[in-house]
Amino acid sequence: MNELKDKKYFVMDDFLNKDIADELEKFLSNENIPWYLHTDSVGKMTNKECKPRIDDEIFNNPCMVHAFIKDGLMNSSMLETRQIKQFLNSLNKGDIVFRMKANLSYSNPINNEYKYGVPHIDAFEEHYVALYYVNDSDGDTILFDKDEKTIIDRITPKKGRCLFFKGDIPHSASGPVKSKYRIVINTNLYYGNI
Repeated sequence: MNELKDKKYFVMDDFLNKDIADELEKFLSNENIPWYLHTDSVGKMTNKECKPRIDDEIFNNPCMVHAFIKDGLMNSSMLETRQIKQFLNSLNKGDIVFRMKANLSYSNPINNEYKYGVPHIDAFEEHYVALYYVNDSDGDTILFDKDEKTIIDRITPKKGRCLFFKGDIPHSASGPVKSKYRIVINTNLYYGNI
């Protein structure tokens, strides 16, 4: 991901063409996708030293998850579907996907536009994140400074938008308030040919 040589993050709208974006949204909104409950929005912490900060702004919103790739290995037969293959083919060809999952968050009456999930990083190895927004919704992704308190930016979900950022940037999601649900595909990649 050469674009991240000089930037910490960037947003690409229309990452997938409209037909593929529509098909992917329909596929992941389908009742045949097996979703698994994660009562903790961050999931299992990846390091004992990583202690989440809890305060008035943080809301640990449960979400549904479907893991396609875990620890570099195929975790779901859904990885073989045309829609997911089209998404993977749109990513940088020389880089290595070690984790890819879809997150489905529902609207929750406790959510509001000022609350967000636990700031975290997805892995401690050098990597980058491609966060693809499957549907139009509210529930911004928030990027933080290293202190995990200072907000660098808020990115609003928009169908077809992909947020790319360096893996050492703490981030979190705010839950949808006005929308019924928010679906993203979170992909973690090792740099291949930099």
